[in-house]
Amino acid sequence: MKGLLGIWKLILIQDTDGWRGPSPYGPHPDGRIIFTPQGYMTALVTNTDNYALFPSGVWSQADNQTRADISRGVLTYEGKYTVYQDMNDTRVRILVEVALDPSWIGTNTTRAIDMWKEGDRELLMLTPIYSNNTRSGSHLTWEKYL
Repeated sequence: MKGLLGIWKLILIQDTDGWRGPSPYGPHPDGRIIFTPQGYMTALVTNTDNYALFPSGVWSQADNQTRADISRGVLTYEGKYTVYQDMNDTRVRILVEVALDPSWIGTNTTRAIDMWKEGDRELLMLTPIYSNNTRSGSHLTWEKYL
């Protein structure tokens, strides 16, 4: 899927499933996702409100509790991806090779792909697919960045 290639900027996280408490990414999340022609992707989502916990701006000067608090608002992983059709969905399956959460490494994560244009903007919505092959109520919307 050629249109998937490139760098995408996070513009919206919607959750109709309901987080168990407040979203770890806060009300002002930021992120990028990159899909390469070689079949690799990398994703980073972060809670920008957590930057206030880190006034020095120097990671090596932060204490362990501050690092832990900031890390809870971060999702990052990368791996080899495959795009495929499943019934009426176009999906991307990522074999996770590197992740902040080590329990993800070696697992597959699957997202339904929806792409559209609004004027000059190219938009991408990725919706997690549960193990029972149904769509999550949560999804992330991205705008083509480069």
